[in-house]
Amino acid sequence: MDTQTTRDGPQPPDGDGESPMSALRDAARHLGEAKEYASNFLAAKADAAKLSFRRLVLMIGFFVIAGITGAGILITAAVLHQRHRDRHRPSIRSAQAMAGPDHRRADRGAGGEPWRFPDDPQCNPRVARQNGAEV
Repeated sequence: MDTQTTRDGPQPPDGDGESPMSALRDAARHLGEAKEYASNFLAAKADAAKLSFRRLVLMIGFFVIAGITGAGILITAAVLHQRHRDRHRPSIRSAQAMAGPDHRRADRGAGGEPWRFPDDPQCNPRVARQNGAEV
């Protein structure tokens, strides 16, 4: 069996009793590997952060576009509904004409009171008196 002679006496050649210089070389090599591992680890974390930020920006963009689209749909529906309602709302005269000669239901409001137009002197006696007309 081969043996190496050191200050501590004979040592076997399997590396259990290495010289201090070879131990320092191995430590430096392992330190270099640890630095490389840490560098790769930090690069992977930086890439993951960039990817997360990119996903966040894309999701914000998606939700902004979806919000604008949804608002446009709601506004369009409201405008079309208003136009439809205005086009098909009967006037009082057409309601009276549809009701025929007995138009009491057509010219009365929900409480049985006649329809009143507040600013029209023909419908509101108080406005007619303010304008100087005799009621």
